[in-house]
Amino acid sequence: MRKRALVLMAALWVVGCDGQHGTHNQAASPVGASSHATAESGQGLAYLASLVGQHPNHIDLWATEPLNARLHALLGMQYRSFIDNMEVQGPLAAYDGVVWASGNRAHRGGVDAAVLLVDTRTDKLEVYLLTDHRLWHHAEREPRIALKGDAKSTVDQLREAAEQPR
Repeated sequence: MRKRALVLMAALWVVGCDGQHGTHNQAASPVGASSHATAESGQGLAYLASLVGQHPNHIDLWATEPLNARLHALLGMQYRSFIDNMEVQGPLAAYDGVVWASGNRAHRGGVDAAVLLVDTRTDKLEVYLLTDHRLWHHAEREPRIALKGDAKSTVDQLREAAEQPR
């Protein structure tokens, strides 16, 4: 319980800092200049592998811990945009130890969308967030999670959408 409280306090601190401190820079950066945050919770995300095939909204995935706290810490002020952009989504899928999901805001596909990537082997979290034709990449740490198959195709589509004129 104490550990969970510390994680929550750390997440709130990061959000409250509005991205003005070193490696916890939550001012999202465009793709090519990633923002990074380090999760120090000590709690892994391997449990997500057991949820492959299920839709995140059907299982209230975003409220599960430690994913919730780590998403808040990683995304900061863009957390709400991520949740909104995962309103319409496909089921969790996996490749090579990476669990991933994609979604878009209702009636805003190609404009407001997101991809969640979790490498369960290295316990690393990444998010690609397309907001009003602008693509952001958030990563807990380098190197980036390798994109393969449908996950790569989906991120490529986000990149293409970001290049479209507004």
